[in-house]
Amino acid sequence: MDDVDDDEFEPLECVRLPVAIEAHDVDVGGPSTVRLFFRGPGGVDPEPGGGLSEVLVLEQWDRVSIGLVRRLVHGDAPDGTVHGGELLIRGTQVSLDVVLHDPLGERPLIDASTGNAVARVERTSPGLLPAEAMGTPRWISS
Repeated sequence: MDDVDDDEFEPLECVRLPVAIEAHDVDVGGPSTVRLFFRGPGGVDPEPGGGLSEVLVLEQWDRVSIGLVRRLVHGDAPDGTVHGGELLIRGTQVSLDVVLHDPLGERPLIDASTGNAVARVERTSPGLLPAEAMGTPRWISS
């Protein structure tokens, strides 16, 4: 094995990266389901659901907070490859259905990563939005 100076590289780590929710809809995913719209990781082929590792849901009587998390590799691999996390290129918008305990109703949807209310998507026709064209998976909570 080659002698490697530990000071020359940063070991690989899996880091959590919050993902901003851009919009939501409540009329298309079924009862008590909210459809979320957000950006998938940049620089890769889009995949349904945007490659999330966690969806955190906190329902209260007056609001619903949802946090989306992606895990990325960061650091230097032994072969010299540098992993720096997410690319700065904006990914394609994707969608994900999250089942709530109760219907969203009049409660605001809050992005847990920013603390801001998430706008409802504006649909101009009954057809699918581009973010829904590749499919909208349903998040299964464990």
